[in-house]
Amino acid sequence: ISVPMWQREIEKYLGAKATILRTGKSPVRGDADFYVTTYGLASNLELRSKLKDWADRQKGENNLTLDESQYVKNQESARTKAIFGPLTNGRNGLFEVFDQTWTLSGTPIERYADDVWAQLRATQPNALRKYGVLEYEDFVKRYCFMRLKKFHPRMAPKMVVSGDQRTEELNKLLYGEIGALRRKMLDVQKHMPDLTYREVFMKLPRSPELAAMVKTMGLEDFNDLDDLDEVIMTRARKALGLLKVDGTVEYALSLQEPVLIGYWYTDVGDAIQKAL
Repeated sequence: ISVPMWQREIEKYLGAKATILRTGKSPVRGDADFYVTTYGLASNLELRSKLKDWADRQKGENNLTLDESQYVKNQESARTKAIFGPLTNGRNGLFEVFDQTWTLSGTPIERYADDVWAQLRATQPNALRKYGVLEYEDFVKRYCFMRLKKFHPRMAPKMVVSGDQRTEELNKLLYGEIGALRRKMLDVQKHMPDLTYREVFMKLPRSPELAAMVKTMGLEDFNDLDDLDEVIMTRARKALGLLKVDGTVEYALSLQEPVLIGYWYTDVGDAIQKAL
């Protein structure tokens, strides 16, 4: 959704030509003012090489905009390395050939503070160095809590991030030292349409599997799911979600307009896509 949206908004508000790069074979001829693509394609070596060549040929400043930049939070992922380089220091990645880089995100920290380290390591190394947290281990030690977690009975436990600390100092680093810009909902609400809610009731098909599950768990209805063991609760919620697929698709198609469908379980999302 966001890729064609960026193309439309660029052409609408800037009067510039924006071209979507859909595959690694997409030509980058230099006849567009903007190129729009996905993080997945940014890790395509052929396309990345063409984008670097295009950026090098530009006269004046060229800019790289990373929308939903939380997708490059993992320093080990291929897309993060494609953007910020193998060592997350900006070298040998797309970041290196652009004069300016803008990182945009409504959720820069999805879980814990270390989510922002990769972006800051490449774009703001001097600020991190000033606070003594240039390296990931130092950043985590100062701004996160760690704990041992065992992922499998046969595996040795690993240290994982489990919480945040010194959040006021991190806030000072981000907004005072670096000068990050923050727009709250109140700042943009006046430009947004009114938010409306609608409850849709659907008749679910009979499911012997779900009926047996409810009987085994000794439930009267699904209002008590939160009190169950996490594994059992997950199975029950997923089964219930799959039963809602047909009704959800039928309702979405009846609206005769674009619809964004959210789901929690991959199996449910796959079933929705197949039904559509």
